[in-house]
Amino acid sequence: MRLLNVKSLCVGAAVVMSLAVAGTADAARKKARSCAMVTGEGTAITEAIARANATMSLDQVSSRVGGKRTGKVKMTCKKGIAGIVDTCQASQRLCK
Repeated sequence: MRLLNVKSLCVGAAVVMSLAVAGTADAARKKARSCAMVTGEGTAITEAIARANATMSLDQVSSRVGGKRTGKVKMTCKKGIAGIVDTCQASQRLCK
């Protein structure tokens, strides 16, 4: 009789563990679904000002959409018209 109780305890523990793992996987899937990449763009005469404008644009998009920005900001810049104007894009992950 005592051996049977130990076996049922082991089976019960295995069921609880599998439910906990399944619950964690569902939470991870929901978290992944509620995130998106947002991008802000800035254009100016100098690259430093274009970067600042892109960052401010990213801030505005994030506040309008709502949510929490996560991860690092990815910044890409390139020269525009005749090498006079710089355009930068800042992108970051936004989760609700």
